[in-house]
Amino acid sequence: MALISTAKIPPARFSAAAWVFGLLASTIFVCSSVFFFNGSKVDESEVVLNALAIAAGGWAPEWSPGYGHLAMYIPGIALALSSIFLQAMGAAASHADAVYLLFESGGAYRITRFVYALADVATALVFARIITRVTGMRLVAAMSVLYYLLAPDTWQYANYVRTDTLVSLFTAIAFYLLVAPRTKYTPYLLGIALGAAIACKYSAAAYLGLVALLLLPEGDGAANFRQRMGAALVAGVTSIVAMIVFQPHYDYSSIFSAVNVHLSGSKFTQEAVGPAERLSRLWAIAKTLEPLALVFAATMWLGLLRPRRFAPLLMGVAIGVAPFFFSNFPRDYWLIPFADVLRGAGWFGLACAIAALGSRSAVASSVLKALVAVGLLSVVVTRLPDLQKNRMAPTRATNAEDARRWLYVNVANRERLVYAYEKNFLLPRAYSFHDYKAAADFSRVFIFYREGFESLHKAFRRQLYTVEYADFAGMGQVPPMWLRVDSDGSGPAPRLCAGERCYPAKVVACEALPNDARPCRKYMWNMGRPEFRIDLSRMSLELPSSVKAFGVCWYNCRPGSLSVSVPTRQRGQVPFLDLAASLFAPAEVKSLTAIRAMPADNRRLFIVTTPQAYQPWLGGAGLSPAETRKPGAFERMFKARLVQRFHEGHGPVIEIYEKMPESSKASRTPSHAHAAK
Repeated sequence: MALISTAKIPPARFSAAAWVFGLLASTIFVCSSVFFFNGSKVDESEVVLNALAIAAGGWAPEWSPGYGHLAMYIPGIALALSSIFLQAMGAAASHADAVYLLFESGGAYRITRFVYALADVATALVFARIITRVTGMRLVAAMSVLYYLLAPDTWQYANYVRTDTLVSLFTAIAFYLLVAPRTKYTPYLLGIALGAAIACKYSAAAYLGLVALLLLPEGDGAANFRQRMGAALVAGVTSIVAMIVFQPHYDYSSIFSAVNVHLSGSKFTQEAVGPAERLSRLWAIAKTLEPLALVFAATMWLGLLRPRRFAPLLMGVAIGVAPFFFSNFPRDYWLIPFADVLRGAGWFGLACAIAALGSRSAVASSVLKALVAVGLLSVVVTRLPDLQKNRMAPTRATNAEDARRWLYVNVANRERLVYAYEKNFLLPRAYSFHDYKAAADFSRVFIFYREGFESLHKAFRRQLYTVEYADFAGMGQVPPMWLRVDSDGSGPAPRLCAGERCYPAKVVACEALPNDARPCRKYMWNMGRPEFRIDLSRMSLELPSSVKAFGVCWYNCRPGSLSVSVPTRQRGQVPFLDLAASLFAPAEVKSLTAIRAMPADNRRLFIVTTPQAYQPWLGGAGLSPAETRKPGAFERMFKARLVQRFHEGHGPVIEIYEKMPESSKASRTPSHAHAAK
């Protein structure tokens, strides 16, 4: 079969109405998944929370070296515009309030997912445009768009932000520029597209190899080799400049350390995968993202009917596996650009074959189109049930949520808590209000370990002392608060204030302290009032000037806890947040190694962990895989007893252990309790 010249087929153009209709239909179809919000994922929080910091005006926060800034600037702009809209509609009094609403409600995740899902739609349309540009096969291009929107990874990652999605979009634009007839602007536009891809994720640097295709001659009046070399050089330099322009605050030195980590296997050693195993897993993961990978791998070679136009797609397929293959810690989502270009190349090959048949036999071309349409219809019928399940928000209670409720009712803010650092993101978010820094370190994502995100810290502090506190205070019986002052009762009595409104106390008998003849007064407040369950940051104690020292306790009350007087640091109202260490029990995050090394004392300690975290740790401590899975392995290693196990809900199993005081260990035996439903 002779090769067909592209000059025989005029460039196909969709009407503006067709493009608008296709974009709207595709957007509704794919992006509907973001409205079925099933909670935030930890990895995507790196992008979303940085985008929130950008929307709040923090253009140079601290970044993880694996993610490019442009992947955060794009949703950051969308969040900023959304905040302006909320403010204009009267839903927020200020821009900061609007950003906080997006932070607290999960709206930032929905909007970012929507933006990334739009990128999926745009990627499908770009590959469709490549097909119509080269072959004129509009029907095949339309079918390819429909198939893209049914692809497993399109739906999966429409509800899970991955920067690889934007890499796919910008590399697809680069492929289009390489298959379209060259102009004097092609090297610059190609460089901008590749620079944008790298600015989304540094692994996209592998696609810089595409500039070499500018060295190939094109058309009857092809430029000489020196001119083509100059065009390739311009494209390469432009891509580097564009990468810097798109992320001016990026720390490029961190890339080398990140690359070294992935190549050396020096991090997450239990997850390191050798070259042979990587190769064996590659195709299995590719088929997970694209079940018809084998079909497209076969049909794409039909693109050799147009070898010059097919070369960029073929090169893109080869480059797409590089980040996965060379890393010791491969992840399936790294193959998103590979899966996208494989689909594009497969449909491109089919379009070339149909165009070739159409030039010889209209009947054969129609038959092939019908076969492709029937095949696509069968895919639609078989895949839609899974897509429907993917769109549904989970209705089952999660183990983490069950554990959170149990901790808030029984332990958190009453007893010391320590959470295993390993797999911390799987554990329930039962916050302690003992001090802000510990709560921030224990927050949903690791981003709060960093000090540069002041706008995010403000938002999280506001959420912690309002939303989280109100949730905690509404779950169980609220104990009374006690105040002991060294006073003979002269002068006004202390009052407890919630905002501008203050409440008097009930006076109760005050026991004299041993060896202390000073007069004292003791007060009690009923903390069950709705005003005391809303906003911890607005609560304060109003003390008369005669009070020089006082003792206070609320949730974290122990025998004699009022015996230690705390000097007043200011006269008048004392904010509750200044007293948090006396009112609430501490909680912290530690590694399992540090937890095991904690010295025994006479205070109870609760440990929150999951078998997904401690079983690999037990294996590293010398136990065999079978021993790590035996009941009681953690108890024996950590000298603790299991008090609650949450395993009947959705998600990872959560276990809560109690490390008893030395004086009580002899009388307590381990018991395997189960969560009450």
